[in-house]
Amino acid sequence: MKLESHPGYTLRELPREKFFAMVNPQLSRVFGESFRFPVREILTEKERSNAKRLQDSMGEPYRLNLALFKGDEFAGWSFGWQQDSESYYMTNSAILPKHQGHGLYTAMLGKIIEILTRKGFQIIFSRHSATNNAILVPKLKSGFIIGAMDISDGFGLLIHLRYYTNPLRRRMMDVRSGESRPDARLRQILGLEDASPE
Repeated sequence: MKLESHPGYTLRELPREKFFAMVNPQLSRVFGESFRFPVREILTEKERSNAKRLQDSMGEPYRLNLALFKGDEFAGWSFGWQQDSESYYMTNSAILPKHQGHGLYTAMLGKIIEILTRKGFQIIFSRHSATNNAILVPKLKSGFIIGAMDISDGFGLLIHLRYYTNPLRRRMMDVRSGESRPDARLRQILGLEDASPE
């Protein structure tokens, strides 16, 4: 699929093996300075076996492995998977250094939102280092909102972002956060006495 805003760039959905054969060698180029605790590497054999068993019991959730190319040159990626009946976890995305600074991440993000909305997901969520402005800013500008924060042993302080494909749910998040009052439609849904047509 073409990125109309960036002539020559395309997104291709790839099978998992081919996708990770391209992505894995690039991880250190993009995330080489990250200070991460290697959780998977420190697990015992029994813990790894338990994790595989638990993963297998979940069946086959939907996965999306998108590779970004300029012509035939690999330029970036995004991958993630279905978390539950309404949520998609946008796990990892990157634009390779040579292609950064041209709005490609924002363009790729728009296509990902389109694909996942068509698939029927209600929520697209992701977790990011609290200082990763290169990703936080474009996602917030694209309609993601901050839903939570936590501290991970593997990655430190993380900001959780959520994108609601249903506009009523998105507006309700503004109400829940105290940013706005419920409009007439939300008052009606909530059964508030002062509900009146817009």
